[in-house]
Amino acid sequence: MNNYKKTRIFTYVTLIAILMITGLFKVSTVKADSVDTVISMAPEGLPLDGFFSIPSNYNANTSGATTANSSKIITGPNALYPNTDAVKVTNADAKNEVGSAWGNLDSGNYLDVTKPQTLSMWLFFGQPDNNGDAADGMAFVLQNDIRGASAIATDSKNNPTAGETMGVWGNDIGTGDTSTGAVAKHAIQSSWALEFDTYSNKGSSKGTAFDSGTDQSGGKLTNGQHIAADYPGFADAYAKVSSGVYSMKHTQEGTLKPHNNVALAESSSMSGKGRWHHLTLEYTPSIDGASPYIDYYFNDKKIDGTAGHELGYDEETDHVTIDLSKFNLGTSNKLRYGFTGSTGDVQNTNMVIFETMPSLVNAETTSSINDVTQANREIASGGTVHAGDKLQFNYKLSYLSGSKSLDNANATITLPDTEAIDYTADSNGNVGNVNYTNADGIDNSVDIPKSAISDGTLNLTSLKSIGGEDGITGLTVQLNGKANDYGTSTHDVASEHAKFTSDYYKGDTMSPNFTIANPTTTKTLTLASDSLDKTAYIGSGDEVNLDGTMKYNTTDKVNNENIIFMVSVDGETPTNVAMSGGTNGEFTLPYTTGSTNDLSNMQLGKGKHTIEVFAVDKSNDYTSSNTLTYTVDVKEVGLIATADQTDITATDNSPIKLSGTYKHNNGMALEDPAVTVSYTINGGTTKTEKINNANGTFSLNIDPSDLNTGDNTVSVYLTDSALHTSEDNPLTYNINVPKTAPVLSTDNTDITALQSDGKTNLPGSVTYDGTYKFNDSDLTWHMSVAGADKGSSDIQSSHEDVTSSDFTQTFNLSDVGLNTVSDTPYVVTAYVTDPYGRQSNTVTYNVKVIDRTVSVNPDPTLSFNTINTSEADRVVKRSGGWNIMVHSVKSSWDLTANSSEFTKTVNNETTKLGANLIFTNKDGVSQSMMDQPILLDSNDDQDSEDVNVAGDWSADTGILLNVLPNPSAGKYNGTITWNITQGPVE
Repeated sequence: MNNYKKTRIFTYVTLIAILMITGLFKVSTVKADSVDTVISMAPEGLPLDGFFSIPSNYNANTSGATTANSSKIITGPNALYPNTDAVKVTNADAKNEVGSAWGNLDSGNYLDVTKPQTLSMWLFFGQPDNNGDAADGMAFVLQNDIRGASAIATDSKNNPTAGETMGVWGNDIGTGDTSTGAVAKHAIQSSWALEFDTYSNKGSSKGTAFDSGTDQSGGKLTNGQHIAADYPGFADAYAKVSSGVYSMKHTQEGTLKPHNNVALAESSSMSGKGRWHHLTLEYTPSIDGASPYIDYYFNDKKIDGTAGHELGYDEETDHVTIDLSKFNLGTSNKLRYGFTGSTGDVQNTNMVIFETMPSLVNAETTSSINDVTQANREIASGGTVHAGDKLQFNYKLSYLSGSKSLDNANATITLPDTEAIDYTADSNGNVGNVNYTNADGIDNSVDIPKSAISDGTLNLTSLKSIGGEDGITGLTVQLNGKANDYGTSTHDVASEHAKFTSDYYKGDTMSPNFTIANPTTTKTLTLASDSLDKTAYIGSGDEVNLDGTMKYNTTDKVNNENIIFMVSVDGETPTNVAMSGGTNGEFTLPYTTGSTNDLSNMQLGKGKHTIEVFAVDKSNDYTSSNTLTYTVDVKEVGLIATADQTDITATDNSPIKLSGTYKHNNGMALEDPAVTVSYTINGGTTKTEKINNANGTFSLNIDPSDLNTGDNTVSVYLTDSALHTSEDNPLTYNINVPKTAPVLSTDNTDITALQSDGKTNLPGSVTYDGTYKFNDSDLTWHMSVAGADKGSSDIQSSHEDVTSSDFTQTFNLSDVGLNTVSDTPYVVTAYVTDPYGRQSNTVTYNVKVIDRTVSVNPDPTLSFNTINTSEADRVVKRSGGWNIMVHSVKSSWDLTANSSEFTKTVNNETTKLGANLIFTNKDGVSQSMMDQPILLDSNDDQDSEDVNVAGDWSADTGILLNVLPNPSAGKYNGTITWNITQGPVE
């Protein structure tokens, strides 16, 4: 406390000097703030109704009398904060009071010994009387006394004791006990207390000596108003002064020293705000077997939330180990917390305002600044940024635990130095975001419009509930700014206050202070690279290095150990990436394509990625570098296929051959000679074909039936046994099938079919354009009878590689519906198609089906015997056996014949033979057949038979040649015309 004493002495001397000087001129008075005025200046806190237990009276003494509890709740002591409640523990108008107020366990207000929790509160200790005395103070108490909220320090008759006990410690008044244990029995049991003692009890009689103890050297343990801690219900907290007289040790089993000469209750000459003192207690539970402890901070902030104390008093702090066994908790995790206080012969006001009740809402408020330009580096208090740096001011509210959600939260943030920092809105009119987080990270983000800032203060109201059913665990208010340029000067930016208030929590934080560096002394770092386009192959073990050089704009050499690289992949937030070893001034950021990768521990997916890299010098002497933009094309190890020919025109009806070669896209050898070819035709279903011995080449036959007339697109990709594929870069073949269609014709459209034969023959001929070659097997015959489809069939011939083909299609009459005799011919239509589906013109046949017929079928060549020239007429006989077959079905018939002249042609000169054919019947009667039909034979029955008309002729009957004298030598030819007539139906 030496610092405090020096401050106070300096202050008093200064005041005396001022009074002496001003006394030379005129008399001045110092305005005094009364107790009521100080109370009216009370800080903002929480409403307490229902969350604290304040019994009106304590348990009856041995005579049945009760003692009143001096504590009560005062609502809205400061009109600015009507929802703030204060616990008034003692009053300035009553002596020998004792009071207490405890967190209400039934309402969930307690200290949970299993969780980290923070209690934040404001304390007012009143003011001394005219003699400079203030009594007696307050104590913050944790307790598990069986009396619960009625626990209080008592005497041997169970009367609550005031004065030096402060309502929590044991006492030696009238007990007659002669031990420290007897004193401890009259304290609040199973408790720990942190006392704020405003009256130094240094007497030598009972009830007056609690502060008269000495240390091992004989010096006084306490001096003036002080802070100390111990376990009130344990004998070790007390020491014997003399017979029946006891003091407190103030050392908590020798582990602590009291804070002496602390300004608690102060004169009315002091500022009213300065007489409110802030206390923060941070409880940390047992971790890994270590003892729990409490860190407390007294005078740690001002009423406006900024750090320090209004009057510049030192912050008092200590680290206190807590022995939970002294609370006899058993299986419970709940400790009552609260305040006790008392007065003696001197009366005083003691008051408490709570900012947190951690079992209800245990939260934390923090702030930070990040230099976005400098790799998002966090700026510590006293740090430096450069002019033009983009800054992010962060105000974080974290929900840690509690039985209530953090509702109706508001944020009031004083913007740091609005002249030094440019808080210009972005293109959407926003200056930042409120980012709400859950267990998985950012839950959602809400824009902060520029209109939320007024007079340098950001006010946000009705923030979302935190710690509720929607899973939000915290929020961060992020404000964006830019450091302004101060020319040749540096500029200091002071820390500023921010606070969050809600139903059950109030928290303050101060932004870090920092300096904007002199821009004329700013040094720059420049990155360069001549290789910004990279390619990587997943799974091949390849490594991609984002490499380049670094250079300062000064003569300094780059020390790689001072460089931090920030990498943004595809527009994401930049992250810190380690640089691999290398020469100073050069950098390499490696990226592998295996299961792990060195680039920000991110696995890049297949495709092209934009990677932005900039660097920051950790020494902060240099601005962040320029940004290099790399393009990394991440590919799977695959196949590259190349077509032998991509544009193909069909010149015949054979399958179209597609061929090509393939290899790995990264140059590695093929693992297997086999490859699977997958292809689609005109975007249809994918088909596959495996080639076992491909060895880098492939071919594929496309059936013409799968192609259309005109343009066709065939997409082809390959896959090897290691599943490497060219699917991402398929081959495209363009196949043109000319629209040239087959042409069908016939030399006989009138067809007669004999019913008894059961067949009919349809002659046809097919060609294309006279040059297009085909096979008969390529073509399909389609036929309809009387408009009814009779299906399709193959062409009944086998010509190959021809430009035209004649053929005859033979069908069973019954198969095509021609088995019924009809006087009217059947109309038969036919066309052909080829493998490409090209269709010919349609040919129409008239097919008449009959049930009776007669026909003659002579040998095509008939001859007569050779003769010598002669002066006489002669009849020349037939040479060899003649066959003149008559076929009849259910028909009688007459066969007649006539002949032409016989001639020979030699050297283009035609000579007639003086001769003519004659027919000689069996009676020897001869008739000339020249130019007139002669009846050769007839049949009157209507049987079905085959007759050789010449079979009954003798050598001297039948058709003979009558030759005139002196014929010219040579070979003569003539023509016999046969006529058969069908007889009538009988």
